[in-house]
Amino acid sequence: MLIHTISGFLILFATIALSIVGIKISGWYLGRSIHDILGLAVFFAVTFVTLQGLVVKNRQEKLRWRSRVIGMLKFSHKIAGYLIVLVA
Repeated sequence: MLIHTISGFLILFATIALSIVGIKISGWYLGRSIHDILGLAVFFAVTFVTLQGLVVKNRQEKLRWRSRVIGMLKFSHKIAGYLIVLVA
């Protein structure tokens, strides 16, 4: 679990840092190309999945491990992560 958390935050930080560098270098504005639009979508998706992971971890500590809510949160976090890998 610790490795999963650390790698998730490293991916988030790398996404933010490389997005900032790319925007500064290219003089980016939305709609110039499909790459820009998909890049923005991936940026927000990675941020969302990281925050969702924090919520899942928090809820696991507060609720019973095998509760239905935890199961649904974990499943949606898993699917969202796979979708990012597929799109990116």
